[in-house]
Formats: sequence, C-alpha cells, structure tokens
Amino acid sequence: MSRFEDEPGDILQKARFGRALTPAEAAKLSGLPPATVVNLEALQLTFGPDHMALAKALGLNGEALLMLAEDEGLDVLLPSDVAAVRSPWSSWTYVWFGPEGAVVVDPAVPYRALERHLGGNPLVAVFVTHSHQDHLATYEMVAPHAGACYAHPDLAGTLGATPLAPGQAAAGLRSLLAPGHAEDGLVLYGEGVAFTGDALFARSAGRARTAADFRDVLESVRRILALPPATVLLPGHGPPTTVALERRLNPFYLI
Repeated sequence: MSRFEDEPGDILQKARFGRALTPAEAAKLSGLPPATVVNLEALQLTFGPDHMALAKALGLNGEALLMLAEDEGLDVLLPSDVAAVRSPWSSWTYVWFGPEGAVVVDPAVPYRALERHLGGNPLVAVFVTHSHQDHLATYEMVAPHAGACYAHPDLAGTLGATPLAPGQAAAGLRSLLAPGHAEDGLVLYGEGVAFTGDALFARSAGRARTAADFRDVLESVRRILALPPATVLLPGHGPPTTVALERRLNPFYLI
C-alpha cells in the first residue's frame, strides 16, 4: 500500500479553499507572510512549529499536521478478508469477504483483475461510494457479474443500481451518508471495516466540491470517526487506517 495520500501543504490548501480564503487572507489571519502560505501549499516549505498559527486559523489540528511527517499509522494492515486492487487512477477497488459472501467496492479495474481475488466464489454485490470516474470506471463491466448493485439514491438511477438509503444494510454492509467531496457520497461499513471512498483518507479528507460543501466534509469526518475505535478504515486512495488513529491524528478532526 502507499504512503499517505496528502502532504501537510495539500491539507492546508483544502482547508483554506473550504473556508473561502485567499492565501493573502489566510496569511493575515495567521500573522504569516503570504509567501509562506503559498510555499507551504506548494510543498516548497515543510510545515513546522512556526506555522501552527496557520493551522489554527484554518480550523485544523496543528499537532496532527506536525505528526504527518512521522510514519505512525503506516503499519495498519489490510484485514485478512479484504483485497485491494489499484486502478489506473491510483484509487482502490476492494474485494471484501463479508458474512454474506464476496462484495466489490468501487469497481475501477476490469473484472478479470478481480477474479483471482474472488477465488471462484460468486460475487454477491457491488457497491459504489460516489460518482467520480476513478471509483466506478469499470462498473458496467463488473456489475453484470454481481447478484446486486448498490449506490446512493441520487446515483442509483444512473447506474441501474438499487438505492441504498442512509442506515440501510445490504450484503453485510450498512450505509452512512458522507457528502462534501461528492453530493452522492456514501461510506459502507460492516464487521470491523468501513469503506470510506474519498470522504476520509489516512490523516486527511476529500477535497470539498465548493467552499459551501466544506462543512459537509468535516461533518462526514466526524460521522465516520464515531464508528468503533478498532474499525479499519479503507479509503479510496492511500493506505488503510483505523478510527482510533484518525481520532488522534487526522488534522480535520477536532474534538
């Protein structure tokens, strides 16, 4: 699996955009030179203790941003009942063997790339976390092999899938609304696992569609991190993590 999806500069930029601030406005709020804000976001500067005022101005957990330079959390392993297949977009397509059989989450690779992970077992269901191409590029190739397909009610009609209402369960997974990065975002959680799509990454979160959607991004993070601490979170990009780690180390999560 890969290192973290985002660097501190990416996170700062996401938060600044979400709060509808220009670099100059963010600099003024934090007492830093505008060039410092620009260079941090461009990854030309390393986030350090001198930049904590910027994190505070953007509503981020500055201590967590400092910790991002460390490797803590990179040792979280995929559960034994999960396989991750990388797509051409560097997103993950997951195969999970749940209590009702094998399911695929976010089909973005050809079906033949999934067959060896299925091991001859029938594909019970396909789930889509949201409507972005890097998470459903091969949906039409994979869906015919599945017993059923599920997506957010606003997306299901387009895909010819079954709508999955908030809190509804299917094939061993229950849905959790996760808007902000996408209007039709869902998180799917089951026995000890949660597939977060782009709503939450290890030590980060998905970019808001617009500044007006940033509040939904933060609320989605809080909703996901209300799951049991031992839950393994399986994001659409980057490495796996856990609820316990993200409560402590995710810059977007403030208690």
